[in-house]
Amino acid sequence: IEVEVLNQAQLVAERLSELETIYDISQASASRLKLNALLEFVGGKILQTFKVQGVYIALYDKQENVFRIPYWQVFDERLNRAPVPLGQGLSGIIFRTKQPLVINNNYEQRSAELGVVRVANSRGSIPKAWVGVPIVVGDEVIGILSAQNYHNENVFTDDTVQLLTTIAANFGIAFQNAKLYEAVQQRASELQNLHQEAEERVKELASINAISQTAA
Repeated sequence: IEVEVLNQAQLVAERLSELETIYDISQASASRLKLNALLEFVGGKILQTFKVQGVYIALYDKQENVFRIPYWQVFDERLNRAPVPLGQGLSGIIFRTKQPLVINNNYEQRSAELGVVRVANSRGSIPKAWVGVPIVVGDEVIGILSAQNYHNENVFTDDTVQLLTTIAANFGIAFQNAKLYEAVQQRASELQNLHQEAEERVKELASINAISQTAA
């Protein structure tokens, strides 16, 4: 009975942690986080909530038809990667199907069969389990959110996929809001600069006019 109570308590604690994560990310969608801060916040939340060692967030660049990966954390290392053409890798499969993808075992073999392009980390580690879901806004996939476990296989369940999908949906809203906010801020800054330039020009013209009148 004690074991059952402990198990139930653990399940409740995990559920509360999941709900807290969803709430925190939904709150971020209503805040004025800058894009980089939002990526760091969401990536950190996923690492913490799923107890994984790797997370990446890939964003689709429609103009260049590539994925850009502004956030990729593996253990304590931040990976940098050149843009990935849309047709390559696991992210391309998720983008095309608009469906989650889970590899719970034999990652190296299964990912190779699916055409994955791996990026080495300093430890030379390969995930034991991998999960990715689309970031969907409206009917459009704007990116991919993925978590990787480097220690254990068979860790990603249907509940994992459901939670990660919910996080991705909330992130999509937050990302669009952050992108819009930064665009508005940039436009406001440009207008302020134009206003300052106009004021300086008016002063210059007034000065020239005063000199002309004095000379006359």
